[in-house]
Amino acid sequence: MAFHLPFALILAFAAISHITATDPNQLQDFCVSDNSSNLFINGLVCKNSKQVTENDFFFQGINVPGNTSNRIGSKVTAVNAGNLLG
Repeated sequence: MAFHLPFALILAFAAISHITATDPNQLQDFCVSDNSSNLFINGLVCKNSKQVTENDFFFQGINVPGNTSNRIGSKVTAVNAGNLLG
């Protein structure tokens, strides 16, 4: 039984090394769109992360109830990268 213990430990360490592997050099953690940029690359350009503020993640109006007295009985508020940058 003692003969199989080192093999089990090696197998356990090999499994752990694959589980904990990560990419330490990630390109970006988040992208806040920069609507003032003139550059266009497959969509919106990301704002410099040093210029991001909490207002980039806030949308005024989503908490206001809409008029639902229509045929469908609902009101849709469109939220996208144009009005909610973060």
